[in-house]
Amino acid sequence: MLDFENTKKLLDEAENKLFSNIDILINNAGIADTNNNTLIEKLNEEQLDKIMNINFKVTFFLSQATVKSMLQRQFWRVVNISSIAAFIWLAGHANYSSSKEALLGVTKTIAV
Repeated sequence: MLDFENTKKLLDEAENKLFSNIDILINNAGIADTNNNTLIEKLNEEQLDKIMNINFKVTFFLSQATVKSMLQRQFWRVVNISSIAAFIWLAGHANYSSSKEALLGVTKTIAV
């Protein structure tokens, strides 16, 4: 289980102690469940959560935590690295493709 509160603390520390401001956030973390090439009818909650937490939720909460201070300075860039899997779906990768499509959705929402 990921600890999103510690993620926010890490960002605060980076911004306050290491850098004066965070102006650019690049979300490039991602995992695929290649060892458990699982069709949707066999996918369990633990497998889904593992992929969604890393590929989507971390990006969402890092963006949420940094965009607030970026908007106050009126300068910001958020770069989210997704995957072709958001457009081309593969059997056995419902969790991975879904996480990358969710990432595209939040990227568009942040842009607006």
